Amino acid sequence: MASANINATTRELFLSTVKDSVFLRMALFTRMSEMRRITVVEGQNIQAPVDMAEMTALGQSYSVNDPLTAGSMTMLSLPKFYWKYHQVPLSYTVEEKIMNGGSNQTQVVDFVKFLVKKGQRASRLCLNKMMFAPSAGNTSDTDDTFQSIPDALTHDATYGTKTRATTVTNSWWQGASVSQGFADQATALAPTLANFRTLVGAIDLNGGGKKGLLAICGTSNYQRLQAQCEAQTIYKPGPLARYGTGFNSMIIDGIEIVEEPYLEQRASNPAYATSYKYFFILNLEDWELRLHPERAFHWEDFTYQGMVPNGTDSWLARIMLAGNLVCWRPAGSIFRTNVS
Repeated sequence: MASANINATTRELFLSTVKDSVFLRMALFTRMSEMRRITVVEGQNIQAPVDMAEMTALGQSYSVNDPLTAGSMTMLSLPKFYWKYHQVPLSYTVEEKIMNGGSNQTQVVDFVKFLVKKGQRASRLCLNKMMFAPSAGNTSDTDDTFQSIPDALTHDATYGTKTRATTVTNSWWQGASVSQGFADQATALAPTLANFRTLVGAIDLNGGGKKGLLAICGTSNYQRLQAQCEAQTIYKPGPLARYGTGFNSMIIDGIEIVEEPYLEQRASNPAYATSYKYFFILNLEDWELRLHPERAFHWEDFTYQGMVPNGTDSWLARIMLAGNLVCWRPAGSIFRTNVS
């Protein structure tokens, strides 16, 4: 089996750097980590009661001699999310082991450490891919991948086992809508300061407020907003820009907007051909990246495969993940698909 030195140094390298290399390389999860919205909790499913209605319907204006009414109403609902599973396999053969061994004179790069670093990058890219993936519609609850931001905020898509349909079915569980009719998500919108404020206003209508808001967009939309801010001399770098990981962010009306280059893939990936038009404003107080303690980037050590009958002369490790990205109040965030 693999030597103790390889196992020890690789495990230490991965576990000591997983936060910096995975979470803090993604703007969304950097901010969620700061706000302690990344949790490690067990359970059969991911559930929590959510507030679905106000008591205004029970209010009564009355005259002195009028009888006083009484009543009750359903104000809580229990959405349910399922654990999603993901893994990144890492392997190397006996040739890679013996040819990469030896002194510093022959070993230009420690291949095992390089492999672990690439595994960390793969974990990050896979998370990004899942978090911004186009909505899976009514199947996102049961699909294999982590549920995405579009899954949570796309109007009329089933989410957390709750069906949604315009204003008639669970409208309280819909992502915010400027028109309040939940039919304007794909309406063309220019990335202007005025339109940005309109989107924020749609969130405010649902009582979300500005605390915890983070806007995310692709490079082209970010640069157009940035140019407008510079022209009006209101440009101010955002807190995420202080990280030495290449983030670009700015503040508009007290709200941070961060550039997410991953959205700017365009035709290089057909599944994301229009993701450069995506524009999100998320209230991160309503979001949670839930990880299971048994699979919170759990590292399965390199194991020699030749000990198994018909196994190969190679070593295999896995980065194991179980969890889901959950939004407990979609109405506090907004997603537009056609901003350009």
